[in-house]
Amino acid sequence: MALIQQFKAYMDEIQAQIAGINLNKLVTSEKQLSKYITDLESDDNALMLGLMPNFGNNSPQSGDEFRLRGFTELMIMEKTDFSELTDEEFVAQMDRIFEIANAVKNKLLEDHLDGSCNLMRFLVPSSIQIVDVYDNSQCNGWTVIFTFDN
Repeated sequence: MALIQQFKAYMDEIQAQIAGINLNKLVTSEKQLSKYITDLESDDNALMLGLMPNFGNNSPQSGDEFRLRGFTELMIMEKTDFSELTDEEFVAQMDRIFEIANAVKNKLLEDHLDGSCNLMRFLVPSSIQIVDVYDNSQCNGWTVIFTFDN
């Protein structure tokens, strides 16, 4: 299976295993988020967007050590009605979505450690970050950023 197909299949696996992710899409930029938001219903929350991996290198000391390093992120987003969002609802929403993002992070690490996932076998654990997202195409949520060697 080709690498991008593997990444999309992994996204499908994440959705199947983590409660609360009701839809996932592979995108090449965050700008594509608005394409999916228009038709998104509250029952579809949360949406997971997988950003198409871009590739650099693993900073090798020699050609023998060279590997491509994939840079990507998984955005866990909920469509948000900002006109009715109270402070308490905002905090509750961010906590709820953070729990999903944290579960995604845990899955990445578990799949890396047990070696069962070819894609995550070469995850760079020190690269993992969870960053908040506010009002991106009418969505709030969190982005799980990570790199992996290929």
